[in-house]
Amino acid sequence: MGIKMEIFFYRYGSICEPDVLNAFQSLGFKVTEEKSEIINKDIIPADCISLVSPILTSHKFQFAFTINFFPWLSEVCNILNIPYLSLIVDSPVLELYSNSIKNDCNRMFLFDRVLFEEFSPYNPNGI
Repeated sequence: MGIKMEIFFYRYGSICEPDVLNAFQSLGFKVTEEKSEIINKDIIPADCISLVSPILTSHKFQFAFTINFFPWLSEVCNILNIPYLSLIVDSPVLELYSNSIKNDCNRMFLFDRVLFEEFSPYNPNGI
């Protein structure tokens, strides 16, 4: 059997997450999850960075993944040169208006053509 793709999945409690997680695992991906925000909705980005950075630096992830966009995770992934994939399932997602959207690590999947047209000029390689 070949080498399993290892990915990082930051979860905050979206109803979409279990299905996406199941799909990744069905494809044979090894998934490392961070779920602190599911329990603690008051967690701040600085604390998230403190939780996630050691995980991202201690593994060789092919990419990090989230439902919707987290600017702080984009910044960490950009520094560590890890691709960051985000599946945008809500509208509006105010975090898309962050400067972090311009990071080269981002690969965003948008369901809404209007959102695509609005944000694709900021990161033409990643949307």
